This record gives sequence, C-alpha cells and structure tokens, in this order.
Amino acid sequence: MSEERSIAELDDWLTLIEEALTRNPHFETLLYEHAITLHALGRNGEAERAYHRVLARNPRQSYAYLGLANLALSENRLDIAVGHWQRLLTACPDLPEAYLPLAEYALFTHDDTAARDLYTRVLTIAPNHSAAHRGLAVALDRLGDRVTAGSHARRSIEAPGWNRLPCRDPHRSRRVAILVSQDEQRQSLNLGRLIDGTIFERHLVTVEEIDLTGEMPDVHLVVVGIGDAERAENGLHLTERLLDGVTVPVINRPEHLLRTSRIETAQRLATIPQVRIPHIAMLSRTSLSTQQRKQTLERSGFVVPFLIRVPGHFAGRQFWRIDDAAELDRILERTTCTDFLAIEYIDTRDEGGIFCKYRSMWVDGHLYPLHLARSPSWKMHYFNADMSHNRTYREQEQRFLDDHEAILGTHHLATLTSIFRILDLDYAGIDYAFDQENRLVLFEANAGMWVAPPGPEAIWDYRRKSTNAILQAVTTMLRSRASTIAKRPFTV
Repeated sequence: MSEERSIAELDDWLTLIEEALTRNPHFETLLYEHAITLHALGRNGEAERAYHRVLARNPRQSYAYLGLANLALSENRLDIAVGHWQRLLTACPDLPEAYLPLAEYALFTHDDTAARDLYTRVLTIAPNHSAAHRGLAVALDRLGDRVTAGSHARRSIEAPGWNRLPCRDPHRSRRVAILVSQDEQRQSLNLGRLIDGTIFERHLVTVEEIDLTGEMPDVHLVVVGIGDAERAENGLHLTERLLDGVTVPVINRPEHLLRTSRIETAQRLATIPQVRIPHIAMLSRTSLSTQQRKQTLERSGFVVPFLIRVPGHFAGRQFWRIDDAAELDRILERTTCTDFLAIEYIDTRDEGGIFCKYRSMWVDGHLYPLHLARSPSWKMHYFNADMSHNRTYREQEQRFLDDHEAILGTHHLATLTSIFRILDLDYAGIDYAFDQENRLVLFEANAGMWVAPPGPEAIWDYRRKSTNAILQAVTTMLRSRASTIAKRPFTV
C-alpha cells in the first residue's frame, strides 16, 4: 500500500510539472524535474526523451547524463551507459563527478591503469575527494604500488567528505567552507551555488558525512548552505557542533537557521503591525481521520477552505487546498506522511481575480526585489505562473523590479526590513502578497529561497539587472567578510 501511495504522490507531482511546462516549456529546472519524475515512475522511454530535452537546453547538466546512464544500466545496456559517461566527461571536464563513473567502470573491468589516471585527474580538481582517494588506492594496489596505495587509503579516511573546488584565479582567491545537509539534497546548494568560483576556493562538505571532532580545512569564511529548518534540523544541530569555537566569520549561523521553521517563524513575526500571518499548526494523520476531524479542526481554529502541506516540501509539492471532506480523504489516501502543516487560506486575489506573489531577498542587511509572479491559480510559483505568455504581467513585474521602493511604499519596505531583522540571517528570502486591506500577507521567509537566473530569451532581459544585483551583493558580502581575517584562516 505504501508503494501505491508513493506512486500516487509522484503522479500528482508530475501533473503539476507538466502543467507548469505548458507555460514555461524551456525552464531548465522544470525540464529536469520532469525527467527524474518520469524516471522514478518507471516510464523509461519518456524519461530518456526528457533527459535529452534537458541536455538540449543545457549541455552541461551533469545529472541528466547520469540519469541517462542509470536508465541504460537498468536495462542492462552497459555499453550505452559508458557512452553517456563519456559524453558527461567531454561536456564537464572541470567537475570531479564527471570522472568517477568511468573510473569506477575501469576498476570494475580491471583496467587499473585507466582507473588510476581518472582518479588522479579527480584529485587534481578536488584534492580531498575521499571517493577518489579510495578508488585510487584500489587501483594502485592492483598495480603493485602498495606504499602509495596505503597513503591514499589513509587520505580517504583522514579527510572524509571535504571536496575542494579550486578557484579559477588562485592569485586572488579566498577560501570558503560551504556546509550542506544530506537531508535537503539539492536544496542545500542554493546559497552555495551563488559563490563565485573565480574569486573563492570552495571547500564543500555534507555535515552528516564527517567527523565533527576532526580538522576543518584552513578557510577565511564559513557559509552555512542549509535553508530548511524542518527537513534538515539534524544537519543544523550537527553544524552547530562543527562550528563550536570557530573564530572566522559565519554566514547564516545555524542557531538562527534553526528558528526558521514555518511555525516558529509565524510565532516570532506575529507582533509586527500590519503583517497578516496565516494561522498554522501541525496536525497528525490520526487527528484528521474521519472520527476526529471535526473536533480537531474546531479546536485548532481551521475552517474550509484551508491549506495542508507535508513539512519539508517546496514548489507546490505535497501542498493542497482543502475545500471539502472528500478532498481531505483523497489526500490522506494518497500520501504516507504522519504529520501535516495546516495553514489558514487567505484570499490575496486582486480586483481582477489574479493572485500575485512577490519575492524579495535579503543580503547583508539590504533588501533586493527578485520577482513578481501572477496567475489565476492560488498554488502559483514563478515557474508555473503565466509570465511567459502574458506581456501585461511582465510589464507589471518590470515596474516592481525597476523601482520596488515606489511600488511597495515606505511602510511595506519597513515591514519587510523588520521581518528580516527578526530572522537575523545574512542571506534569506521572503514570499508575500497583499490582502484586500493592503496588509502584507506572509507566505514564507527563510534561507532556502532560490535565486534562479532568467532564461536566455529576450523577453526576460528586464529581469537580469535585479538578479545580477543579488548575485553581486552575495559576492560583495563574502569578499568583505573574508577580507577582514584574510591573514589568519582557521583550523579547528
């Protein structure tokens, strides 16, 4: 039964993605999510075509090559998989991960010389890559160089998890540690991927995979790239332990990130005047059963319509509006989670019946507009909004991006600033709208907000200045913080 529910959840997600693709058919993130969802559903032929559409959009999308290779392996087509790995290496010779599949295949086929050369190449790019040290040790041992093999075997244990990404201009680099969590998967890399590789030497680690009492690399700055306090709570606690006693600057301290769950954020911001915080509560599956539902909702203060979502999911995934009992029954039948976030539904449609969602970013104490999405659907995100098909919507967004101070007004700007100051983060974002009384309605505020670059089409040219301003602000913040102690990096 659990497997059936899992498939039902994937079907729901696929429907949402395909609907969004009708509006934004070239959006790379959507194309990739479409491919991996088809893959997870076992629709291999469709998944293969979808991966190729991703690569047509971005020939350097490494995960798409790996997805194609995994499809081939699932059908025992090893020669096809090897071809995809070779194309991955040709497209992405600067990525350590591009070499590993071929290196592992060389070990498997006992082509130990090829394996040695491939693993060595990985280590020239990422000298602390534990998997490459481990594989190289095996290859060298087979080739008879047991002394060097032992050295690499020890390195694979001594420096587990830390991957070094060299700066493309080493003469002016600053060393930055980027801490991420395995519980967030790709979400963790949002802030980390904004770090300019021409300026910073990046040391990337998944906090669950290292010895917290061991040494950290010598760096000038630590960036906590974890954004979801609900999904990655354990990772944030581990990060606190890892950073205990660290003296260099830390971007987005873990103790502050831990306080950004939806429920705690709503509680912390409730006292700000003229901000409408939707009522939110955690409800168990049992309490929403037919026998207890009426009492639970009355006690918790919810009336239909209201929203429910599974904690730790974003972009509309595992998120529904409940209009009647039948809809709630359907969701309980199709999902496996034990707890739900129930959220008050607030109607934020404008006089034309259109929903708006603003996103603003906060970088080093300054506010930046990122986008304004508009759609007739309540469950609207930028990727599934009607922006590409509606020139009027784009013109309205352009006015917001060009002069957000005039569009929002001093009162709402002050309100947004108050929200971010309470969150006390160096980097964060907020999604919001306005109700019929012009009160700011908070949807969410946290460090997990994506800053996705606009597509290459000319219709998005008006968005490039605001996006670049955010990227430049992140770079300026990191350079400023790192330069204050550039002569004394730390080792724990």
